[in-house]
Amino acid sequence: MNKKILLCGLPASGKTTLLAALWHLLSQKDIPTALSLASLPQQRDYLSELSRKWSRFIPFGRTSDEVHEISMRLTDETIDIDFHVPDMSGETWEAIWSTRFCSEAAAKWANAASGILLCIHVDKIRTPVDIMTCNAMANSAGRTRTETEPTIWSPDSSPTQVILVDVLQVLARPPLGNSGRRLAIILSAWDKAEAMNLSPEGYFQVHLPLLHQFLSYCNDFSEINIYGVSALGGDLESEEDAKRVKAEDVPSRRIKVVEDGKTHHDLTVPMKWLMTS
Repeated sequence: MNKKILLCGLPASGKTTLLAALWHLLSQKDIPTALSLASLPQQRDYLSELSRKWSRFIPFGRTSDEVHEISMRLTDETIDIDFHVPDMSGETWEAIWSTRFCSEAAAKWANAASGILLCIHVDKIRTPVDIMTCNAMANSAGRTRTETEPTIWSPDSSPTQVILVDVLQVLARPPLGNSGRRLAIILSAWDKAEAMNLSPEGYFQVHLPLLHQFLSYCNDFSEINIYGVSALGGDLESEEDAKRVKAEDVPSRRIKVVEDGKTHHDLTVPMKWLMTS
């Protein structure tokens, strides 16, 4: 049996770091994983370079324009899974909202996917302006004269959850998608959210309430699971975190996946869950 998983996310959502850590897990095999490589991908040189940078804490920089998509085949010895990233930069998914356009290749994969893996970077969430702030700004503008030019609205400046609600509706309905599939949400850079002492589900509800309400009542997805993932293992801007992460002898054990109150190191678990009926 062969199934397909689509990895998507807006720009800077953590996809590159996730792929680098995933490739290290699968290629080095230094800890057990739910899924393993069924065959070597065509882009293995690029993935190996990402993994090298990841293991040595070298910044990735902007996603290369030379590599537009990544595919790899995974297996648990009963099911083969085609894991596909049609757009490494994330601009395809943002363009669905801003220009109402999707590339033919991405549309083909979106339609064929058995499950969807969505990345959201906890430190890159653009929040909306609440009504109290709007009222205060309006009152202030009425009392004072400003010489500054008004900011012209752009679709790309919309709140993160507004864009994602639209993208997920497109992925769940014809012609681009179908309803009834599983959705796994990766809250990447989870180390930056841990201090709030919230579960991934709790964090999602507090910081993305519109998206949470939409997914709770839309019935477009058969099941939804939320994971907190620190693919790097910690916040390197924190002296304590950086010291702890760099002291780990087995790089794969730097990875943290939080689900249902449990923490482990296996990034393939969300993909295995997507394939479980």
